Amino acid sequence: MANLPNDGNLSSDNDREGVALSRAEWENFQRENQQTLRDMQTTITRLTLEVTQIRGDDRNHDGQRAHREGFLNQPIHREELALIRSLQNMDRISELPQPILHHILFFMSAKDAARTIVLSKSWSITWSTFKNDFTVNEEVFLKRVPSAKREDFKNWVGKTLSKKNKIEIFNLSLNLSNDEDTSYVDKWIELVTTNHNIEVLVLDIAIITGHGYPFRIFKEYTLPDITIAKSIDFLGLKNCRLRWPLLCYFIKELSLTSVSVCHNQIVQNLLSSCILLQSFNIKDCKGVDKVRVFNHLNLKVAKTKGVFEVEIKAAPNLEKLEYTNYCVGLPNLKVIDCNNLKELSLESGMSGQVIQQLVSKFPLLETLKLKLSSVVKRLKISSIQLKHLTLLATRCEILDELEIDSPNLCSYEYSGMVIPSLFSINTSGLQYVAITLKPHRMDIYNQWLIQLRKYLANFKQIDCLELLDLNPPNKSSTIQKAFSHVKLRDESIPPPTKLKQLVVRNVQPSPKYTALIDGLLWSSYPEIVSIHSYDQEKEFVKFLFKKLKGRKEKPSWCSGSHIKCWQHYLKGFKFESSGQTFDEQSLHHNTLSESAPTLEISNNVKFILKWEFTE
Repeated sequence: MANLPNDGNLSSDNDREGVALSRAEWENFQRENQQTLRDMQTTITRLTLEVTQIRGDDRNHDGQRAHREGFLNQPIHREELALIRSLQNMDRISELPQPILHHILFFMSAKDAARTIVLSKSWSITWSTFKNDFTVNEEVFLKRVPSAKREDFKNWVGKTLSKKNKIEIFNLSLNLSNDEDTSYVDKWIELVTTNHNIEVLVLDIAIITGHGYPFRIFKEYTLPDITIAKSIDFLGLKNCRLRWPLLCYFIKELSLTSVSVCHNQIVQNLLSSCILLQSFNIKDCKGVDKVRVFNHLNLKVAKTKGVFEVEIKAAPNLEKLEYTNYCVGLPNLKVIDCNNLKELSLESGMSGQVIQQLVSKFPLLETLKLKLSSVVKRLKISSIQLKHLTLLATRCEILDELEIDSPNLCSYEYSGMVIPSLFSINTSGLQYVAITLKPHRMDIYNQWLIQLRKYLANFKQIDCLELLDLNPPNKSSTIQKAFSHVKLRDESIPPPTKLKQLVVRNVQPSPKYTALIDGLLWSSYPEIVSIHSYDQEKEFVKFLFKKLKGRKEKPSWCSGSHIKCWQHYLKGFKFESSGQTFDEQSLHHNTLSESAPTLEISNNVKFILKWEFTE
């Protein structure tokens, strides 16, 4: 038998409320803990001796020895005496972090735990905030007790549940084999829900068949027919199967993840019965294709994923709604009489027009996050109170028009494969802008860089521009399209936008790095260029270093043009790698070359650029 964690004194006793210690009980407590008190006194005496040795400078050897034999006979300074008294009055255990004190209380009976309120103010606060949290995770248990087996784990849980008289939080995470008897798990759940005033019940139980990927298959554990206590505030089920309806009149928070039901009505009845429901999250549940919530006055948060039809009506206090739908066909989301919604997240196959109509229903909306599908070509966002907008167009290759009319917008984040050809934004207080572009299967040439510069010109300042999977033009069919200042002389192009940081990732190998660097530094003047340099990017880092180091102050090829290249304005740079920063003057032109590798290129390097615009 393995050495299992001590479950402490788990005998039944009185509840917390109204418990006070009489004089006889206090004397009995002192007798039972004499050894602990003696150990504490010994510690105080040792600390006191160490404090008095501070005066060793004005004592001889004999005086120090005499002090050790009887330190009270030696003269003590006033400051030392105050420190000694504070050490004697110090309760070291009460100074422990509150989670540790909660853990100590868990292994005590209710009566003994209640007695701790008279020990100190810290213990009193600990008791008032204490929840009997019994989290059962087989994987964690077996790591802490390497010699234990499944039978040891089962015995420990069963013993603890049978002796523990008060459990308020029960969290069970368990993986079962296909041929294993699950009756003992049923008994645990029935015991907890019947004999304890559970406030939080979380069950994550999976039955695993097969061995090793890809033959490992997860099956659902069938939840027994249980009665949900009135005390439960939070119910979380994962990898379970519901065969019987659950009536939970007093539940405030409900979470269902990968739960299987034989009929959609089981979940519908569950939601309808929760009259005090404040939050629900239904994610990837089999058999759940519709969710309808009516007249839930306390509902504040609603999240669904993988549910085809969602209808929420008459939820005046709803503040946050997340809808994710990967179902085939047009999504069906109806939100009626929820005028206080402040945060909306949509990830579905909705068209731009449907999104626009839905957003217009929420006059108090402050945060909007949209993951656009491949069908969105035009999108207009109009919301007066909107403050935070996030657009994810990583699957959308046809987005051509984007219009944003939100005068109070504070932050704008965009991530996509394409740059909208027609873009407009109406806002006055924009404080944060972050743009991520991944030009999928596209070479970087003049037209794309012109489009990028025009897009960035819509903002006064951009905090971060991140470019992924850059493909410099290196094929014969696109070399003539490579960036060239000469070809831009007749273009009507706005001045570049101030950019705090340019992040470059996954640059494809190419002999045309010169055109790529000229184009990127022409489209914006970043203060920092950050490159995540793995093997294929290290050549790009070396090329960029040589390009910056060997720049010309006033190149002749653009002196007669109204559009100047970046070399006219760059006055210096610093190179940062492996936590070290080097000035341009301290670095040789061949510092990063293969013949003179005097400086290591780390996986994340930075070029800090100094610009001056005097012309």
